[in-house]
Order: sequence, then C-alpha cells, then structure tokens
Amino acid sequence: MNLKQDISQADFERIEKYLFDKMGENEKLFFEKELKETPALNAKLDELKLIFEGIEKAEFKEKLNQFHREMGKDSNLRIVKTTSFNWKSFAVAASIIFIAVISVILYNRPNANERLFAAYYKTDPGLVTAMSSKGMDYEFERGMVDFKSGEFQSAVNRWEALLAGNPNSDTLNYFLGTAYLELGYSAQAIQNLHKVSENSQSKFVDDANWYLALAYILEDKKDEARQALIRTNHPLKAELLNQLDEK
Repeated sequence: MNLKQDISQADFERIEKYLFDKMGENEKLFFEKELKETPALNAKLDELKLIFEGIEKAEFKEKLNQFHREMGKDSNLRIVKTTSFNWKSFAVAASIIFIAVISVILYNRPNANERLFAAYYKTDPGLVTAMSSKGMDYEFERGMVDFKSGEFQSAVNRWEALLAGNPNSDTLNYFLGTAYLELGYSAQAIQNLHKVSENSQSKFVDDANWYLALAYILEDKKDEARQALIRTNHPLKAELLNQLDEK
C-alpha cells in the first residue's frame, strides 16, 4: 500500500484526530479552515479517509465471514433475536489497524522537509510573565503561561481574540505564529510570522524570519525559505542555507 501524497507525521496526527472526532471545537474550526485553503492537505485527508474506509470494509467482511462460519457449524441454528453491531468496538479496532498501517508507511517514507525542520527547530522560550491584574495584559500573559506550559491551543485561543482588536501587533503575531507552528499549522504560522518579518523595527524580526523559514520548509517552499533566511541574523542561518542549497 502506497500513499500518493507525501504526508508528514504532524499532518497524519492531525488528520487522524479529525477523522476520529478527537479535536476540540476551536481546533476543528482552524483545521477545517486550513483544509479549505490548502488543497494539498485536503488531498491527504481524502487519501487517508479512503484507506480507513478500506480497513472498515475489510473488518466488516471478516465479521460477516465469521458469522457464516459459525452458522455453518450448526445447521439447526435459528436466529431468534437481532443483535446490534458494536460500532464503538469496531471503530476502536479499525483505528488501531489504521494507525498501524499508516505508521509503517510513514516509517518507510521519511519526509526530508520534516527531518530538516526537526534538526533546526527549537520552541521559542517565550516571555517572562508578571500576570497583570486585568485587561489585555492579563489575557496575553495568561496565554504566555499556556504557551510555556505546552498548552499551545489554549494560547492560540486567547491570543487570536486579542489579535482581532490589534491585528498589527508584532508581539501577538510573532507568538501566534510560533504557537501555530507547534500545533503543526505551518500555513497559518506563515501568515502571522510574515507580518512580523516585514517590520524591521520589531524586536522579533530576526526570530520571526528564522521561524518563517522553517515554516516554509515544512510547506516545501524552499525559495521563500531562503529569502526569509537572508533577512535573519540567526546564528545557524548560513548552515541552514547550505542545507537548502544541497537539496
């Protein structure tokens, strides 16, 4: 079994959560928005859905065959009551098989962009928080606590609400971009980080261009990644540029 689409581990995990309805409401909304805006991600979803449906059919066929085998053991057996099919158990079993099959595929098809990203990516340490008593400062700092605790979706929810009232904030756009990158939403990360990368006066401009380059690598946009790297003074800039030139 071969996937036509080159799927990363991060995309697989997000699609698996979506297919099995394990996403929170906000995360699901963001994911469905990205599906509409990213044809490649939609294609990955459709292909994995087909694989899963094939597993479901195989499982169901085997259960039917088992039923007929059991019927054949006793020709006098009569059905006196219709039993309900345990769809929940079936879904769990199919999910396990689905994950096992895709894991083998992913193991045998490593993604070069994903490996390059992982080699150079480090989570931003965030800002020191003072936890102001109220208002916008409190909401931002509460989001920063979530961010530094690894609760990236919670941080995104808080900061997106703040960004609606201050769309040009370099601080909000920068940390939203890095939080989206942590969640695997590289396309959304690019939108936020790009705003900061164009602001030469921002104290986040160097780091924004660095993370922007990494996000472009995940999106397989190497020319854009090079341009972002040229604009940053990150200490690993030259090394990563050489890596891109070798690809």
